[in-house]
Amino acid sequence: MTQSQVRALAPDREDLSCVARLLTAAPLEDVAMLASPLVTEIGWVIHLASEGGFALIGCRRVQLHRDELANLLGMADSQAACFSNGVACVLLLRRENALHHAGAFIQNVVKEIKSRRELGVPASLLFFAMPCLSAVLQTVHCTRIDSLPKLKSDAHRPEEPRYADQEQLAVLIVSGRNFQAIAAELLDQLAEFELLGLKCLPRFPQLHAHFVAEQLLGGSGGGSEWRAAKPLMELPALTSVIRGVGLMHQLDAIAPHYPACSDYRLLHSTSWHQAYCLTRNLFADFELFECSERRPCLLTCPPPEASGASAEAATVLAQLRHPGPDRVVTHSYLLLSNSSSGKGASNDDQHWHLRAVARAARLVARDAFELDWLGLVRQLDTDEFQCAVRLQRENSVSALMCRRSALVEVLPARVAVAMPTNWQEIATDFELLAASQQQQSAAASRYAANPSPPSTATAAGDCTGLLWRLPAADALPLLARLCDLLHRRGVRLIGLRSLRLEAATPGQCASLGRDLRLHRLEAAGHDGLSRDGGSQRRQVDAVLNNRNELIPGNYLVFILEGNLVSLGLRNYLNESMPPDNAGLLPQLGHPSVVYQTEDATAAAAHLANRLCMPLLPNDLIVCLDNN
Repeated sequence: MTQSQVRALAPDREDLSCVARLLTAAPLEDVAMLASPLVTEIGWVIHLASEGGFALIGCRRVQLHRDELANLLGMADSQAACFSNGVACVLLLRRENALHHAGAFIQNVVKEIKSRRELGVPASLLFFAMPCLSAVLQTVHCTRIDSLPKLKSDAHRPEEPRYADQEQLAVLIVSGRNFQAIAAELLDQLAEFELLGLKCLPRFPQLHAHFVAEQLLGGSGGGSEWRAAKPLMELPALTSVIRGVGLMHQLDAIAPHYPACSDYRLLHSTSWHQAYCLTRNLFADFELFECSERRPCLLTCPPPEASGASAEAATVLAQLRHPGPDRVVTHSYLLLSNSSSGKGASNDDQHWHLRAVARAARLVARDAFELDWLGLVRQLDTDEFQCAVRLQRENSVSALMCRRSALVEVLPARVAVAMPTNWQEIATDFELLAASQQQQSAAASRYAANPSPPSTATAAGDCTGLLWRLPAADALPLLARLCDLLHRRGVRLIGLRSLRLEAATPGQCASLGRDLRLHRLEAAGHDGLSRDGGSQRRQVDAVLNNRNELIPGNYLVFILEGNLVSLGLRNYLNESMPPDNAGLLPQLGHPSVVYQTEDATAAAAHLANRLCMPLLPNDLIVCLDNN
């Protein structure tokens, strides 16, 4: 259009020879938006930027220095202190006349954040807008914001998490023309997890695009890999690294709502190894930051120096290569108590121990816990007996805390459960427990057996001791079955503890084997005894190795009280039990071995004294002291 034609269209206006300048009066402009560590809703900020007409052309999480912010950017002291106190996020936004619109955008974002949560700080401590000058970008460490590290291979393969309650790692890549709005929605939905890294790229370089396609799209070379990598080389993308418990379950629920289309495509890793390979090839060390507030395992697991794990992980990438601390086997415990089990308590309250142990053992066995220690302990100040169960597993404390509500539901009425909430409580409480056990060893001597009492049981009731050698992996389900069986037969548990005999202590194994005079219990039909108990003769088989030594291993020691329990225990263990419709003894295989003391209450008392076991109050054994 010529100038004369313009004048003809607008004759009443002054000379419009500057039409070309009017068309470019509001050119595209870049602005650097700095979000302080107080802003955790980065996904929401990106979403509002998209709605406000801002295009995201770059982003990076940075750790800034107070002096640089105050001296080079002109921040006030309060601002510089806030923006340098943690990990901030730099967003490079593009729009026509961007700096002019930045103030209104910040006001809109602050208003939306206030509608979601209480802020308690002025807007000046949340956002800071700056022109994209080279000096500004250098101050906020964003001079090469879209750079990628060189591709590198690593033969090391990090271990995958074994349990759902352990931390999981994922890399998310959203690419396409509408990547900004979709990526913002995903980040907002995953805000509860730990954001380690965030990066926006105008496009992936060819080598990196092929690497991503090979990792996430299964490209194996040739035309298929090229077709998979081509959109990544042509369209912008937002890449994020996220870590947290239950992350993969959340991603599996979210991903189907974002199917690939012409506007965007969502890709995410499916394993820790895959996420680690992507992270180390798409992010540099200085672009990754951890957030301890979003890692509950730091409270429930000991630090590397306390757990004996390697302290090599100085950077985030090193931590991802050697994951932990929730991959370290740790201990936790349950402390079961019943305030109604004292004098004058009902029959159910007096017999709560077997029911509580059975239900707790059955529940925690589902989460692959292993039994490390078990016993009845007495609080010397209150004389109250409690059942302590010490468990071991990776991420033990956190896993047990997740089961707390389920434990409360399955335990008998009036049975309370206590458990630790952090790893420091484990060490403290078990130091106290060990001290209590040492004090109880002296108190246990009053249950010493008198060799003179008769060895025959009476209808009024008797006591017997049971030693059960069993593997740690199967201890909890077998313990639950045994406790259920004994409870149904009306047997009362008056003593319980774990016993670990080491192969390096043959003297202890030999002395116990000779001293306790144990009988090995066989399944019906294996030793010529009838199931009805007509023959009371049992082969005295103290050990399998014929040297009067107990076999080294892990034992559970029970002191049981009930009517004719010493005579009927073998039959109880051979009885059919639902849902297997088979007795417990016939199903036991190596290395499980069951021993019982001889048919005398005195033998049970001697076993308790020999192992320094505190016993629940009971007339049969106490009367031995009076004879």
